[in-house]
Amino acid sequence: MEAYLDCLTDGSEYTGGPAIFLTLRKSISNPDSILARYNLTGLPSLTSRLSSDQSFQLLSGGCFRCILLPTLDNVGGLLAVFLNLAHYGYKTINPTTSESCNDSESSVANATSTSMLYGDVTIIGPHSTSSLVDGILDVLFGNARKRPSIRVCEVPNQVGCWWDVYQDSYVRIWAQSVEVDSDCDIDRKRKRVGSSCDSAKYNSIVYIVMIKSCHQATGCDNNKLEPLSFAILPHVDRHEDGSEPTNCSNVEPSIWNVLRNLPQEIVDLAHDKLTYLDFILHLAPASEYESADKVACIHHTEALESSNGRDKMKKFVIRLPRWLIESRQSLYHLSTLPHRRSGFDPGILIRAQQRSQLLNQHLPFAFPLNACSKGRIAETNSTSDDESKAMSVHSYQLKSCCSVRLNGARNVLHAHPFAFLSRTESILSRCTSGNGEGKSKLLDSEVLSLLEHTYKCGVENVTVAAAKDGNEIDLDKSSESDDEIHSTPVSQAISFSKSRETSPYPAVPHLLLLGTGCATPSPLRSSSSYALFMPTSIHPSNDKTKPCRDVLVLSAIIECGEGTLTSLSRHLLCNNDVPLSLEEHLRWVKFIWISHSHLDHYGDIASVVHAISVSKKKAMTSDRVVVIAPSKVLRLLSVVLGSTNRGAWQSSYVGITQREFQASPFASHIRSMIFDYALAIPSRFVTETNGTTGSGEGDRFYRPFASIRNVEVEHCKEAFALIMELRLPKGTDQFLLCFSGDTRPSENLVKECRSCPLQLNTAPWQQASMPPPPPPRISLLLHEATFLHDEHGRNDAVKKRHSTTIEALDVAKRMQAEACLLTHFSQRYKHVSISDACAVSGKLEDSLNEMEDGYSFDWGIGIDGMLVPLTKQAMSSLRQLSGCVDHLLSSGENDKVLPQSS
Repeated sequence: MEAYLDCLTDGSEYTGGPAIFLTLRKSISNPDSILARYNLTGLPSLTSRLSSDQSFQLLSGGCFRCILLPTLDNVGGLLAVFLNLAHYGYKTINPTTSESCNDSESSVANATSTSMLYGDVTIIGPHSTSSLVDGILDVLFGNARKRPSIRVCEVPNQVGCWWDVYQDSYVRIWAQSVEVDSDCDIDRKRKRVGSSCDSAKYNSIVYIVMIKSCHQATGCDNNKLEPLSFAILPHVDRHEDGSEPTNCSNVEPSIWNVLRNLPQEIVDLAHDKLTYLDFILHLAPASEYESADKVACIHHTEALESSNGRDKMKKFVIRLPRWLIESRQSLYHLSTLPHRRSGFDPGILIRAQQRSQLLNQHLPFAFPLNACSKGRIAETNSTSDDESKAMSVHSYQLKSCCSVRLNGARNVLHAHPFAFLSRTESILSRCTSGNGEGKSKLLDSEVLSLLEHTYKCGVENVTVAAAKDGNEIDLDKSSESDDEIHSTPVSQAISFSKSRETSPYPAVPHLLLLGTGCATPSPLRSSSSYALFMPTSIHPSNDKTKPCRDVLVLSAIIECGEGTLTSLSRHLLCNNDVPLSLEEHLRWVKFIWISHSHLDHYGDIASVVHAISVSKKKAMTSDRVVVIAPSKVLRLLSVVLGSTNRGAWQSSYVGITQREFQASPFASHIRSMIFDYALAIPSRFVTETNGTTGSGEGDRFYRPFASIRNVEVEHCKEAFALIMELRLPKGTDQFLLCFSGDTRPSENLVKECRSCPLQLNTAPWQQASMPPPPPPRISLLLHEATFLHDEHGRNDAVKKRHSTTIEALDVAKRMQAEACLLTHFSQRYKHVSISDACAVSGKLEDSLNEMEDGYSFDWGIGIDGMLVPLTKQAMSSLRQLSGCVDHLLSSGENDKVLPQSS
């Protein structure tokens, strides 16, 4: 039997926390035969997609046994796990019956054919774990649907006592509560007038895991692995603004002191070893604790590649108590050191990152990448200082997409305890093999110039070349075509100079496509999510002595599939003159809109709401984000945030359903929160004489959200589409954006889009004796197109209540939309091209662009990371942009230059 620690993510890039698993395998001769798997850290919301990206078989084979929750902050991935346990044959129960859960060992033997083969999954955590799990199960499954059989164990709050919380054929686990001060920064307390040093405390959990020897464990065919044990230390709590505590004297002792007295079984096991614990696993420890009785253990330095070409050095120092080292409780330490503020983690979403870099290299104006995401982070190895070396303390960093083989008991002091196995290089090799390696993808320079001009409309001194004629989550389903992803470095037909403008034009709204995929997680497409950036003018660094600069700020989020924060951080818009971090962008978000209660549309909602709340509190604003979502999503949001240790969750957001927002007279104040939301007018539109745009507003602000209308569509209960009117800062311009959500072709949506007037919620004509104005055309329809229009796709679209590509384009044609962008593609398709989308029975549909009364419309294919300016010029170039993307992502068999525009 062999033991491995598998790290899917160390918590970098806003994944919400680390995802580390203990995996027990039979032997090296049969490495794919998994005996058991245990989660050690909780599950971030991105777990399902990371498992797909890394081909990590999480639930198959009945190997998944237990989830340890050191805190209740890292639980977003529980939703996806619960939805898939029954799919993979784990025992289910009907909540309306009195059936009880068997223990994890006997349930396999007692299982019947109706209850499948695999036993219960155990969840162990601090106080409120039961209410959290019950609340999630109730929201996801209700009372009429069978739910997975879950055993919950809450660790008592009694401090100083080890509790035997779990045991099966392979491992035994103990747990102890730790009281941690939620605001331990003494300096901050002293600065508060009249404040007390008494502060609220919450419980984290320290775990000790003992892996049994082979002769004790069933299913083991050798005696190679000796018993070993290790401790898991929870992450140190951070302030509400996300910063680390400093000079904290009462956090670390409470965590370290639990290791002074270990369970007797661990003490007995160590009688022939040099230490009691084989190693200690640190989860995101705080850095730079200054205390006389501690010695430095881990020094970690990383060089971040910055936009100006200079490396920014960051250093983390993790300190250990002297008594821990002198008593030889453990001489080996593993630590996750996630990037606190920014940085690119090369171990997560590797395939998607390769595609994003390819598109950014050729089409940087349409596919932005954060400066930190464009290159790998150069990291130095973790080292120990002189004093730690003298005491033979060894420390190692546990990185994303890395496995560590545990070598068992050690009787030699300097024997190496770990074997590190990185999975990143093997994934990269699969990405670049067999894909026309060494061949170039050439794009016509004049086509690129024309496209860039449409994106930079209004930018001064831009030379334009004339164009010539020419349903729920499947965690373990990995990509079927891993070797067909085209990530080979390619050469450009046109080189962009460094001085050329690459940031978006900050005077028009922009839509950023964060996720264009369907339900099953994919290495290439994220779950449904879209970000709306609105133009405004701000003082750089909030310094009012500096002149205002025009920028784009994140103002609204449509859908929150898992990984929304990670996608935002990677594709964050670059305001060259005024660089804004993701945290600074989040403080501008006014509302989040969720179309329906399927997990791929709201899986990251709790993390996003919490991050927005932290950002707003850091900016010392009382403004709250409005969440417009079905009642099921709002209930789940309340359960998840209410069960965590984040505090004051009730005041962090305002929740309302689509029906209440649309019609309830008691929701007028919530509607006004959105419609009265004001941004400063970009300085280029402000006249020097009166400080206005000439629209008669008489001030320097505009209200970007003129109206929101929720339209019921045909998909599931409480499924809605969104029609939103945006006011533009220049004069009386307006833009009508329609998002279909998931739906069959909806006559109701077509009718609403053809008949609704401007300013749907504040129409002055309703209060006056005058006819309504003529209905405008939808400026951009963002419509789901889950399946291609072949026989198989048409049947699945009817069965699963989705739309095909041809059906979506037909809806755009019937509602007379000016432009249509297809999105929400099934993950069965590696890439959907223009020709794929408009093919009917293998033939191209030539009448897609023909409309009644002389109307015409433009359309394109959405892809993750695509940036779309909401202007008529950009809408007219959607198909041309999609053609460039098709050429870059083609198989490489035909490397002809992309035909020029016709």
